[in-house]
Amino acid sequence: MLAIIAGMTCSSVGLLPLQSPIYEAVWEFLMPLAAALLLLEANFTELLSVARTTTVAFSVAAFATIVGTFVAFALLGQKLGADGWKLSVHLALSISLGKLFRLPTQALLTASNAAVGGPATAAAMCTSRGWRKMVTPALLVGTLGYAIGTPIGMLVAFVLKNM
Repeated sequence: MLAIIAGMTCSSVGLLPLQSPIYEAVWEFLMPLAAALLLLEANFTELLSVARTTTVAFSVAAFATIVGTFVAFALLGQKLGADGWKLSVHLALSISLGKLFRLPTQALLTASNAAVGGPATAAAMCTSRGWRKMVTPALLVGTLGYAIGTPIGMLVAFVLKNM
């Protein structure tokens, strides 16, 4: 977290550029490589028990994201602008459904972050909160979200475009 704040500060005062090909290389190549290497050292018997809960929570968060998108579209029409409405509805539904299914808060927040921000932000949140056992499940469900979420997102966009 300190490194992120330091990077933001350095960019804001002009010590570091806001954009660079190096940033894109790190994001495109080194981050996926780091995630793969982390998964290679994972204890899969322990991971399956933790990931099961996180996967259920991720399903709840993904459902909340879809519903949130439709609710935001219904409230604001085609003038969605900032994503604040979608995120608010997503978080409210995720927490409500998570409590209904009695999901642990760590799993729920990790899955919610992975559903909205992807595996890297979810893993970073878990690390910053000290939830070391949740880092690998965050990477797994976030990556699963990319694989499943892309076609679902395209379907939602198609439906909203034709409304």
